[in-house]
Amino acid sequence: AIGLSHRLRRAAGEIAFCTERADALCGRYHATIGSAGAGSARPLVCHNDAKVDNLLLDNATGQPVCVIDRDTTGPGHPFVDLGDLLRTAAASASEDEPDPKAVHLVPSRADAIVEGFLSRVGGLLSAQERACARTAGWIITMEQAIRFLTDYLAGDTYYRIRYAEHNFDRAANQCALAASMEAWDPAIALR
Repeated sequence: AIGLSHRLRRAAGEIAFCTERADALCGRYHATIGSAGAGSARPLVCHNDAKVDNLLLDNATGQPVCVIDRDTTGPGHPFVDLGDLLRTAAASASEDEPDPKAVHLVPSRADAIVEGFLSRVGGLLSAQERACARTAGWIITMEQAIRFLTDYLAGDTYYRIRYAEHNFDRAANQCALAASMEAWDPAIALR
């Protein structure tokens, strides 16, 4: 078993990365996703786990056929769905990629996802929400980085792992993806 002191040393860079962005993350969350419950935007029916793994694709065309894992569906902010889709569909590699250097945002995919999202859902959003739609991916990616990091530090009790450092690798991966999202849209990084 890997002890906490090893885990803390190993994850020092990721802990610092997340800590440095904590205020920006809370501010961005409150201004967008968190506003759905505060009256500035009404909650909508959302999947709340809209990652690529929850889409069934047609083998011949590659087009989505249906959404699965609908037990998470309920009231929420559509930025949660947009964010998870950006995190998974616009990334160069899956969240299980062990080499964070191989993980970055693919801008053409991200731009297409945001454009498609706004073309369908933009009319339900405020002007402020539409203006910061690109932030959704960063918010959800940072949230996931913190969740993987927390589970790693807690001894891997929540997420199923395939090897001892799996959650650390996932956290490092998501931190790398968040950093590349900051490069994609410098307005995302509020430091």
